[in-house]
Amino acid sequence: MRTRIEVSDWEQQVNRNILKQIGLHNETSEALARKMHRSGTYVRNRREGKNAWSIADVEALSKIWGLPLQAFFEGC
Repeated sequence: MRTRIEVSDWEQQVNRNILKQIGLHNETSEALARKMHRSGTYVRNRREGKNAWSIADVEALSKIWGLPLQAFFEGC
């Protein structure tokens, strides 16, 4: 059985920043998953805070939305 790694406070803040951008860009999980070349389940689990976004995910979102990486780490 796999042990679930808890999402840290820092990772939760990154998720809140990403959720804010998802709302501002009116993205669905499925549309964002296609843009990121990930599955819908992968994106949904991160939106729901079940798993943390990877640094590679943050970099991909930065490129997709044309935002500086720092925008995702505000408040950390």
